[in-house]
Amino acid sequence: MMFGWFKRQAPPPPHLPGDAAVSELAILEAMLRERDEDRRLTLEILDTLKPGLEPRAMAESIRSGCESALGLATFYLALVDYEQDSLDFPLYCEGGKARAVATRVFSAFGGLTTRVLLGKQPLYYPNLDLQKEAGAAFTEAERITGLIPESWFGIPLGVGPGWPDRPFGVLSFQSFPKDAFSPSRREIMATLGAALALAIQADPARRLRVE
Repeated sequence: MMFGWFKRQAPPPPHLPGDAAVSELAILEAMLRERDEDRRLTLEILDTLKPGLEPRAMAESIRSGCESALGLATFYLALVDYEQDSLDFPLYCEGGKARAVATRVFSAFGGLTTRVLLGKQPLYYPNLDLQKEAGAAFTEAERITGLIPESWFGIPLGVGPGWPDRPFGVLSFQSFPKDAFSPSRREIMATLGAALALAIQADPARRLRVE
């Protein structure tokens, strides 16, 4: 009986030389569709970043545009005042809800936000272990529920040629899956961060150009 059952099984389909090419083509098409969608989304968001608007409003525009496409769990904008030694969070969204975060003493505030500001460059942590090793500071809700995003990407605002010596803020994108943000997606987020920095500091009488 068992032997007869074995014989009745259909043999595996032969490997066709074109199979790999078809599979690679499908992957390439998916990547191109994603890039087209990312480009459309980026241009739509950039068009909303107008000098003179409140930083919170512009950050909310970025969050709402990216939330579904990037699978965001947490998103925030932090602004630092070095002279006042303060760190403010105009927008902090956690679990899809905006939460009030009190002003912090910057010199006493550690965590990944401080690392981005002091390092003056974007930092990406694709898993929670790396975040902990880097000294991540978790919110009370994260500590209580244990629901902590695995992927963390932070972008300094106000870095590069033409900017003062120190960045003035951080934009952070977070998602629950590990390594959720591909290099191309991180480039887009960095672009949005750079545009936000310009919009916050630019003359309200001038409108940012979107090429």
